[in-house]
Amino acid sequence: MTPAKLRELIKRKQQEIEQGDLFALLDVPEHAGAEEIKAAYFKLAKTLHPDRLARAGFDDREGHARDVFRALTNAYNVISNPQSRAAYMGRSKAQREARPVGRDDEEVRVFSYRGDMMLKRRAYQQAEEFLQRAYAAGSTNPKLMVKLGLAIFHNPERSEKERLEEAYKLWERARELSHGEERAAALYHLALYWKARGDLTKVEQSLRGAIRLRENYVEAQRELRLLEMRRQNTPDNSIWARIWRELTKKR
Repeated sequence: MTPAKLRELIKRKQQEIEQGDLFALLDVPEHAGAEEIKAAYFKLAKTLHPDRLARAGFDDREGHARDVFRALTNAYNVISNPQSRAAYMGRSKAQREARPVGRDDEEVRVFSYRGDMMLKRRAYQQAEEFLQRAYAAGSTNPKLMVKLGLAIFHNPERSEKERLEEAYKLWERARELSHGEERAAALYHLALYWKARGDLTKVEQSLRGAIRLRENYVEAQRELRLLEMRRQNTPDNSIWARIWRELTKKR
């Protein structure tokens, strides 16, 4: 990873530390199992371990990477233990329910609005910057997560791997936290992720799930029609189809 990408990752993790979401900090959904959490932690730890960064010549004189690494380790210790994980999730739920309306909510509103404007202009990098600031202000609004995921998904300044991974995490988290039409939106965007991955079965599952929750979901219906047309125009390459074509072709 280049120094610029490392600084970007450290900055994002600092925002997630301030937000206090241990699952987001480790890049895992709330339903993640022990092995997924362990793999995510060691992937980040391998990248941000102070000794590794020092050997690579990365300048961390201010200690930001060290602080992030310490927070990652603490997050892993908390959510990898069933008892401390349950206690943490209980506290988080209570804090969300008791959170008063204040300055943070105003920041979320302002930055979300600016991010929306940038999305409409297809200025995806600027949209991501504004929406990241709204997200860092403490919002757990699934709509915001979907929009941030969309900005990242289309951000030309990111690599394809980064775009897909980050967008998926946000859309999956939005799906977990939402219901009704908000969940339909999360499922529709997850379908875009699976489409980019080439998994047509999961594309269809996500689209049908979105339409079940929102019958008049025009975008999801259009994508489903395109998927069905693609399947109709794709030749059957099963072994029996190949045998039949061989037997029936003109000699």
